[in-house]
Amino acid sequence: MSPQTELVLNILKIFGLSAFAFFFAVSWTPLLTHFLYKHRMWRKNVRQIAPDGAGTPLFAELHKDREVSTPRMGGLLIWVTALIITYVLWALARFTSNPFFDKINFLSRNQTWLPLFTLASASILGLADDLAQIF
Repeated sequence: MSPQTELVLNILKIFGLSAFAFFFAVSWTPLLTHFLYKHRMWRKNVRQIAPDGAGTPLFAELHKDREVSTPRMGGLLIWVTALIITYVLWALARFTSNPFFDKINFLSRNQTWLPLFTLASASILGLADDLAQIF
């Protein structure tokens, strides 16, 4: 395979996977927002105290309606999409003999494990933070 063909395949791989992830995320966004609004997954009270311990009466007055009606846990849209697509590509590459799926299998590379672990760790931390704000 020529270097130009390899370059074109790499570009198509990146843009194709990006487009697939985008359309997958857009397709399940209504399900996620319906769930978050149905179960009232937002802050119950407006923030009254700043991180330094001082009061925030102006912030509380300006954000009293909006902060308690905006759903939390929107990060699910990003990290669930990334993890599902990674798992599907890994399963297709593992259980099929198609060389195309071997080419787009990101888990076969050592460089993928650190960013994937960082994504999962930060996602769990963000989920814990959102759950602490909700409950």
